[in-house]
Amino acid sequence: MPADITGTEILEESSDGRRRMQFVKGAIFANVILADEINRTPPKTQAALLEAMQEHQVTAAGVRYPLEEPFFVLATQNPIEMEGTYPLPRPSSTGSSSTSSSITCPKTTRWPLSSGRLRGSRRR
Repeated sequence: MPADITGTEILEESSDGRRRMQFVKGAIFANVILADEINRTPPKTQAALLEAMQEHQVTAAGVRYPLEEPFFVLATQNPIEMEGTYPLPRPSSTGSSSTSSSITCPKTTRWPLSSGRLRGSRRR
């Protein structure tokens, strides 16, 4: 469920007996996220994670919450041929956002983030 990563609202009672809804932040509000096998999550959870990655914000119960900088996500996915996987949406090229699909490492080695297997790696 998206609320597992974004957070949820809980009913909180104050000492004077008043009740109000309080938002409790989820794991996505950390500065560094390791998301393993993101294509095994349902599409709604993928959408919540991709919103955080692309827009640096989380929408929960109709309210937008900005994410603190620095915000970094390292994600893995399984090959789409594996059972129990959901296809990830393709990024749109609107030109308004400058998201990167790879990390440049020393010695100009490029590691793709969008494929199930790293370029240049051997199958075992």
